[in-house]
Amino acid sequence: MNYYLIGRILKPHGVRGAFKVLIETDFPERFTRDESIIIEHQGEYKRFALQEVKFLNRGMVVLKAEGIDSPEEAVRYKNAGLVVTEEELTPLEEGMYYHHDIIGCRVVRSGEEIGFVKEIFFNGGTDIYVVEAGDGRTVMIPAVKAFVKNVDVEKKEIEVELIEGMIE
Repeated sequence: MNYYLIGRILKPHGVRGAFKVLIETDFPERFTRDESIIIEHQGEYKRFALQEVKFLNRGMVVLKAEGIDSPEEAVRYKNAGLVVTEEELTPLEEGMYYHHDIIGCRVVRSGEEIGFVKEIFFNGGTDIYVVEAGDGRTVMIPAVKAFVKNVDVEKKEIEVELIEGMIE
C-alpha cells in the first residue's frame, strides 16, 4: 500500500497528549474533515481516531488522537509523519497533479527526450519542474501552460514547448 505525507509531528502540545503538527498538504481542511489519522512511526503505520483539531498560525495544527493521553506518550511520535492512503487523497481538478504523479515523468520536446522530472519546488508563483537531462544538465521548467503542453500520468510523460535558451 502506498502512503502520502500530509504532515509531520513536531512536538507534544499541552498535558493531554496532543501534538503540534507541521501541515504538509495543500488541503489542510482534511484535518477537520477526516475522522482519523495514520501515523507513520519507525516504519509502522497506525490509525488513530481524531478527538480534537485546532489550527494555529499558518501551516500548523494541534491534533489530539484517541489513545495518546499524555505528553510522555505524545513525545514518542516526535518527527513522525502523518500520512494518507491513495484512496484518501483529495481529488484534484482537471489539469492539477500531485507531485508524486509528476516526479519521475519523462519530459519530451517535439518527440525528443529532454530528461526526467527529478524534483518540484514552489517559487512563490508556480511550481517549477527540475528536470535532469540525459547529458547531466539540470533544466528548470515552470509548470505553466505556456511551457507544459500535455501531462500523461499513465504514460509518465510530459510534453513541453520551451523558449530559446531554456536548455541551451
